Amino acid sequence: MNNAGRLNDGDGPPEAPRPAAGSTSAGSPSALFLVGSGVLVALAAVLVMQALPILYGIFFPPSPPIPAGSVQLTHRNRSYGVDEWTYQVDTRACEVVTFFQSSGGTCPGAYQCAGIPAEEPLAVGQHVAECTGQIDFSIFTLRWIATVASAMEDGRASTFQVSREIFWGGQIPPDMADLIEQIEAVATITPTATATATLTP
Repeated sequence: MNNAGRLNDGDGPPEAPRPAAGSTSAGSPSALFLVGSGVLVALAAVLVMQALPILYGIFFPPSPPIPAGSVQLTHRNRSYGVDEWTYQVDTRACEVVTFFQSSGGTCPGAYQCAGIPAEEPLAVGQHVAECTGQIDFSIFTLRWIATVASAMEDGRASTFQVSREIFWGGQIPPDMADLIEQIEAVATITPTATATATLTP
């Protein structure tokens, strides 16, 4: 028997060469699994990056602005994110008001500080101003209110109370007094508009 006959001996034709171990085709399940895993990892990274600022804001909310050198006298926590502090600082009350104004607050009662020389102390225990401001962080909003007065012992020092309220819904609800004024304004305008429409032929 010749060599050709020996090669053809057996039950069937010679087997095709098998692929090496670990090699896969482009459309194999392993390749699809890797692509799907990569997409899931990318989506998870995006979600984590969006959630981190929110979680940080919940667990580490900001504090209201406080002048340097202030000494805390009292602290009262009404609920999570709602606090009240009382401070004393060796600074004139009008300078404390200026600090809160420079921190983004509005102080409508600060007219008492107008024209007062820096070296002249205020009356002992005199109420000076109430300042209000807000801080937007993450998707939340913090509203702070500071009530400033001259200290009881020395008109050159100051005491002030600062309150903080965090609105976890992200928006500060309108003040009830403003709502009442808006309703009264609409009620005043509506009869006039109705009378005008009635007189028009």
